[in-house]
Amino acid sequence: MAAKPRGLAGLLFALGLIATMEAIAVHLVLQASRPRIAWLATAVHAYGIVWLVAAYQAARLRPVVLGGGRLLLRTSLLWTVDIPLALLAKVETPWTFRAVLWC
Repeated sequence: MAAKPRGLAGLLFALGLIATMEAIAVHLVLQASRPRIAWLATAVHAYGIVWLVAAYQAARLRPVVLGGGRLLLRTSLLWTVDIPLALLAKVETPWTFRAVLWC
């Protein structure tokens, strides 16, 4: 059973949108006085957006997996933890906002 990256697409899209708006603003401010620096900053922003897309793809293609006697936790390409199920004491469902309100 694999878990899907819930909410990650929206978060990364929002970060990409903010980065794009910032890149436009920085480019326009720097263009008048330092055009080469403006283009360099724009290229760095574009590279960052490519990284956001890559982070989403990695999370989508490398999900958290429960099966085969193990729990495989993966966060994109950053880290991986392989836990045998025999080492887990208990598994709980995550809390919800509604549960917090009614306590």
